[in-house]
Amino acid sequence: MSLSIKKIKKIVFSFALLIFLLVGSIYQLPYNSVLRWLIIIILLVLIMIENNKNLRLPSKTIILFIPYMTTFFLVSDRGILYSIERSISFLLTYFTLLLLFQDLEQNELKEYLENIGMILNIVTVLNFAQFVLTRQYISFSGIYANQNYLVTILIISLIFEIYFIQSKKSKVNIVFAIINIILLVLSGSRAGIVCLIVVYFSIPLFFYRNNSVKSMLKIFIEFFVLIILGILIIRKYDIQALDRIFAEKDTLYYSTGLSRGNYWTMSIPIFKTHPLFGWGINISYLNINNLTDCGNIYDWGFHNSYLIILCETGIVGTFCFLYYIFNSIIQARKSWLYSIETRLLIIGIIVVMINAFAESFLFAMGNVSAFLFWTLIACLNNSYFQNNTK
Repeated sequence: MSLSIKKIKKIVFSFALLIFLLVGSIYQLPYNSVLRWLIIIILLVLIMIENNKNLRLPSKTIILFIPYMTTFFLVSDRGILYSIERSISFLLTYFTLLLLFQDLEQNELKEYLENIGMILNIVTVLNFAQFVLTRQYISFSGIYANQNYLVTILIISLIFEIYFIQSKKSKVNIVFAIINIILLVLSGSRAGIVCLIVVYFSIPLFFYRNNSVKSMLKIFIEFFVLIILGILIIRKYDIQALDRIFAEKDTLYYSTGLSRGNYWTMSIPIFKTHPLFGWGINISYLNINNLTDCGNIYDWGFHNSYLIILCETGIVGTFCFLYYIFNSIIQARKSWLYSIETRLLIIGIIVVMINAFAESFLFAMGNVSAFLFWTLIACLNNSYFQNNTK
């Protein structure tokens, strides 16, 4: 019975991941807004059955309640139901993922990571098929309306391919890695190219074995070769994202370098109005127009997840979120040296956090970026990474 539940859980999780990764795409499933929460509830019920309703969460998770508790006291009367929905959806989804991953044995956790990689490959195939059909060589967005969704999928998929290349020595994963890189470059995303550079220079870390002088020297040589190769590639090829980074300004929103120009700077007076606890969870997206009378420029938020939570939950709520994330990373540091899975998860978390400087959705659970990011956080909070040194 227990084994059967375990298999069903893996199937349900894989289906849930696929549902969330198709949000906002041309392949989004019918009744998606209901289906994605229903599948999470089913997963939670399976976890409860397997554990005989004996569920426990680490004490540190209580800090995640604080941003949402303040919301209920501060929220505007406009959009209160939306605020409650967002609060419950985040807590329900993340805590379900945490309960799923926190006590898995190492081998079982690796099986889940393989499932995640498989689902990412399916979505990569869909994005590549879209490129073949459209031949969109500039600002490619794949199956999504939002380029940042595409970047999140491709960059995490690329990291998983490197992980599988190291662990399985599979040529198929090399092909998928090349596809991910090509599509990332074609996206023209500035945050995407920065993430790609970070992953590029993190490749030696996936093959790092120990603290020996020989191993350290090998990594140093590999980094040197990667730097030279990177310089040659940049000099030979015209890369749209780099052109955008070094352009003087974007004539529409006056963005320069890696910034979003007016989208970022106009958030400052909104934050200053309620700096400590924020406006409440319902400020973002369409609700921000009603609350601030700033016009429709903010329909997609501030194109920066950190500015979003800063305005929504203030300094207190933002601290709670970031403290939990970085605490999870720090607690797993002891397993960094001997566990390639730890490196996979931490590098994945870091690159999604980098991409979050250019998109608004990291702390609103019902989308590609957030679900994938918090899945990685939940995996990293597995007891194997958090409590063991070897």
